Amino acid sequence: MNFLRTPDDSTAVVRIMGEFDQFLTDSEVSGIADPKLRLTFDDDTEQIRPTRRATKTITYQKPSRSLARSQSSSVVTEKDREKDVEIIKSHSKIAHLESQLYSMESSRKRARVEQDMECEIQRQELNKKSEKMEDLMKSVQYALDQEKQAKEQLSDIKKEYEFYKNKADKKIQNLQREKLKLSSEIEEVKEDNGRKQLDLRNALTRQEAENIIIQNKLDESEAKLETFKRRYSEASKQVVEIEELRNTARNATLRVKELEQQLSRQEDAASIAMTMQSQLSRYRELEKQNLKLEEDNRYYRETNESNLLLKEQRDSMAAKLKRAEERIKDLSILEFENEDLKKRIKHWEVEDASGNTKTASPVQLTHEIAKLQKSQVVLLEQQSDLKSSSQIHEAARQKAETELSAALKELNILQASESKHKELYQRLQRRLVLITAERDGFRRILNVFDNNLSANYDSQLRDRVQEAEERLASYSKHVEAVESEISQAKDQLASQKTIILELERQLKEEKSKCASRSTVSTATDNEAKAEIKRLKEENMKLAEQLEIYELRKEQMHIQGYYDPTKTKVLHFSMNPTSFARQKKVEEIEKLRKENDSLRLKIQALEGGKLPASSSTAADSLQTSPEISASTTKQVEEVKAQLSSSELRNQRLKEVFSKKIQEFREACYALTGYKIDVLRDKQYRLQSMYAERSSDDLLFESNSKGEMMLLETDFSSQVRDHIETYLRRMNSIPAFLSNVTLDLFSKQTTTIVIN
Repeated sequence: MNFLRTPDDSTAVVRIMGEFDQFLTDSEVSGIADPKLRLTFDDDTEQIRPTRRATKTITYQKPSRSLARSQSSSVVTEKDREKDVEIIKSHSKIAHLESQLYSMESSRKRARVEQDMECEIQRQELNKKSEKMEDLMKSVQYALDQEKQAKEQLSDIKKEYEFYKNKADKKIQNLQREKLKLSSEIEEVKEDNGRKQLDLRNALTRQEAENIIIQNKLDESEAKLETFKRRYSEASKQVVEIEELRNTARNATLRVKELEQQLSRQEDAASIAMTMQSQLSRYRELEKQNLKLEEDNRYYRETNESNLLLKEQRDSMAAKLKRAEERIKDLSILEFENEDLKKRIKHWEVEDASGNTKTASPVQLTHEIAKLQKSQVVLLEQQSDLKSSSQIHEAARQKAETELSAALKELNILQASESKHKELYQRLQRRLVLITAERDGFRRILNVFDNNLSANYDSQLRDRVQEAEERLASYSKHVEAVESEISQAKDQLASQKTIILELERQLKEEKSKCASRSTVSTATDNEAKAEIKRLKEENMKLAEQLEIYELRKEQMHIQGYYDPTKTKVLHFSMNPTSFARQKKVEEIEKLRKENDSLRLKIQALEGGKLPASSSTAADSLQTSPEISASTTKQVEEVKAQLSSSELRNQRLKEVFSKKIQEFREACYALTGYKIDVLRDKQYRLQSMYAERSSDDLLFESNSKGEMMLLETDFSSQVRDHIETYLRRMNSIPAFLSNVTLDLFSKQTTTIVIN
């Protein structure tokens, strides 16, 4: 439409303006006619309405002017029409701008609503994050509390470790004191033995002095024997001839026996030659078999090594396969959990999208989650309390187990000390046998000297014998009383041991019950510990009493007393010592009579009353000083030779003992093992790095000369080395060196820890 064109009818403009005003009035009555302005916003309605009124006033002014103009003049200039057209354009432009303004306001409100919704979402996310932060802070606080509890437990464990360490040190000090006490007792026993030996030596010197006096008396009587020697010289010559004939006959018989032995040897040599020829014929076959067996051994050794490698590979592959199966199992469990979680997420998404079911709001869900988390925290606290209580009970159980093991160790130590005391008792018994043999020798010497004394000494001897018998009876009674006390102490010790074993069995049963139950009753454990402590104290007291009784018994045995109810003294009817003693007594009696007769003759010679027939006796008396001088010289020479031989033997013994001790110390320093010979073909080895004195190894030599390991408490701890080096490798030096290395490493690690 061209607004610049002038219409044919002059009333067309008026009609158009009227229709436009009508349109505006209709739109005002019915509301906003424009569809873009149909949205009603309470905030901006008041601002829009004044503009409409302004436009309405403007539009109402327009027809009034046109009517006035039409009334004043009928012809309207072209300029006015152009102005009207511009006014209409401006009105349409204003309406268009108003519609744009309305659309911008609606978009602004929509953006504000969307921004409010986004702020609400951000606020909810912030609340969720803050709740997560609180949960993390709670978990961190819980971890810190657990760390604090772990530190407290560690400090408690360290305190317990220090307590047990101090306890062990005290026990070691007590054992060292007991060892020093035993060593001092042994030294006292040695000193007592030395004093007794010194007393015996003094008695021996006194007896030797008395013997010299008697020997001087005998020298006088030996002068008479020379006269009898002359008489016996002729008979001795005949005896010599007879002995020569006997020697020739004996030599002839010996020659015959030697010839018979040579014949038997030749027969044996012939049989041995035949057997050797048969063995030489089989020697080649044996060499072939030996070569074949060596090849088989080499092949079996190689196959054994390959089998060992394959076994190790199989074990490693089995371990890898086991780990892989565990990983696969964990992965399958995780996949199943992942699928379950995906299904749950999908289920929640479907419910949210459908909207059929009324779902709770996120705030309610967060509250429920917070409640669940609080309940979970409470449950976790309860779980931690239960864990701590279970750990306390477990620590109490472990403490009871350690105390039980310590009690068992102490029992083993007591048993080891008992075995040591038994060994000491056996050693002292052997020493007692030697001392009793020496005592019997001294008694025989004393009996000889007593028999050599005069006849007036018989009454004193009887008194001494009677006194000794009374003393022997009193000591035998004392020995019986001591042995009865020892038997009672042994019975008490056996009963205490049975009680200890019963208590150990009860403790094991209680331990098994404690493992099945969650809570452990400490009252029974304390009672058992107190009972064990009391029994140990009683056991120690009884062991001390037993040691005292054993020492008393040994001292009484050393003094030469025995129990007549248990020990019988046998006297041979044809005893050679009694015959020799009787013969000696007869010779001494004969010499005494001759001495008396010679004394009478000397007195007669001094008085000048000797008859002429006694000139031979005077001759014999003149020759007696020369004979006595020669005999005393011979006796002194024999004594000098005897003393020199004894001195040489003593020096050889000292040198041998010194060399043997040096050799033992060198072996101990080089090999690290102290070797003791227990009995025939049985040896005990103890390492210098052994933790206890009872840690030793026993070897025994069989009939083939091979060394066999015997079972001990320590050998049960090194079964791996026995299996590897003795059964597989058959090497005792390798076994001993590996045991030494293990003990050395343990000792160095304990030193480093300390």
